[in-house]
Amino acid sequence: MKSAKSIVLILFLSSSVNAQIDHYWSWNFNTSSALLSGAVVGGKPDVSSIYYNPALISKTTEESQLAVNASLFTIEWFNYENAFGQGFNLKKQDLQIQPRFISYTGDTKKGAKFEFAFFTRNSDDLTVLFNHSENVDILSRPEGDEVYTAELQYKTSYVDRWFGFGISDKSQSGRLSYGLSTFILYKDLRYEIENSMLAFSETDSMVINGVQLPSYVASYGNRESIKSWDGRISWKAGIHYQINSWGIGLALTTPSLQVIAGSKSSYELNRINIFDNSSSNPAMDSTFVSVQTGQSFQLKDPFSVSFGVEFNNPKNENAILFSMEYFHKITAYNFTNYSPSESQGTNSDNFSENDIDRINVFHGANSVLNFAFGYHYYINESISALGGFRTDFSNLSKFIDDNPTLRTIAGLNYDLYHVTFGGEFHIKKLDFVAGVEYSWAREDNEQQIINFSDPLEYIPDTGAALQGIRTNTMNINYNALSLFIGLTVNILTGGS
Repeated sequence: MKSAKSIVLILFLSSSVNAQIDHYWSWNFNTSSALLSGAVVGGKPDVSSIYYNPALISKTTEESQLAVNASLFTIEWFNYENAFGQGFNLKKQDLQIQPRFISYTGDTKKGAKFEFAFFTRNSDDLTVLFNHSENVDILSRPEGDEVYTAELQYKTSYVDRWFGFGISDKSQSGRLSYGLSTFILYKDLRYEIENSMLAFSETDSMVINGVQLPSYVASYGNRESIKSWDGRISWKAGIHYQINSWGIGLALTTPSLQVIAGSKSSYELNRINIFDNSSSNPAMDSTFVSVQTGQSFQLKDPFSVSFGVEFNNPKNENAILFSMEYFHKITAYNFTNYSPSESQGTNSDNFSENDIDRINVFHGANSVLNFAFGYHYYINESISALGGFRTDFSNLSKFIDDNPTLRTIAGLNYDLYHVTFGGEFHIKKLDFVAGVEYSWAREDNEQQIINFSDPLEYIPDTGAALQGIRTNTMNINYNALSLFIGLTVNILTGGS
């Protein structure tokens, strides 16, 4: 049996759990913009304008500002029904604590305003462990039941930190403002997955074709590790125009460019004593091990354009806001570059270039259009209530559908939705915000991560061993509750 089929299973296992790198709008900052769900491209400037629309930096405050925002606490609840087989669910609760946003805003000598900012744009940390054991008849040659054990271990951590400098100025009338931001990006990814499946007889020996043999053990497993970092640079340009009670904003973000990067990845696959009943032949034992260092790791960012409007009611100073952002697609590219020539495996010569293409990890994204609504309710000079809603569509769902043979790191690609609510408080020279965000996702009839509930010895169509055929019976239920806390200090009076 050609060994190409022996590795197709890894397409499934390595794309098993979502690291949430497939969402562009999952995170925002502990400022008023967060409570407005990021619907601030057309108005409501604050210290996060360097990211949403740098043109609004010049419309923040007439004072220098230091923003030091507290951590964001997020509690997540995962419930993936039938994720590992019928009745084998993934249930998990996580607590995430993420440092958020620090910035300083000041005036130039020529009247423009500048801002430095350091923030975490995206971050995730997830660990999954699942194991199963039962007595079941899987193997065709030994008679009777075997002991069947299966285990899946997955761990991923990802952080995307940005350091930015922005500058903004406005026309003499004050209606038109324009700005530019430069960002240095640091992305760090740690990814490990290990799967092992065994089926063995509990007897000391057995007879196969008249020959007495020691206890028979069949196994199938793989292990992969990726440790990578990537330094990149990106630019954002924005304009804003105020027409009486209406504000209109537009911002363009360039694709990020790689400056420096490094990575180490390893991949291991083994299959032993698996029998192919469809051909009455043993499936070829296979072992493949490859380790690579110094390869060019990239986690690209797309071109995007955002547009927003704001309407301020002149009677009561309440405001309605709307923003939308289009993210362009990213063409598929190699995350890893495993090579047969660099393999330390005992049977590596059985692997062709096509086989390696199936082992390698790819990344890419389809185009996405997200939108957000916000509402600012003015109570008095010191207190305002803010709320919002935004979509957070997966950029990998359609990409995976269009490229079914490519392995990707993120695999459970569900669309997220976020609702925010909180208050903004002005106390002398302090601006304080506090609020909550509720996030959720629902997806039914998704394909299982893997099927341990109906194991087969060998599946010729895919090369999978010691597991069942995956079915579209997984239901995804995700919920998260986040707490926002932010503080901005107005340091100096006066200004331009």
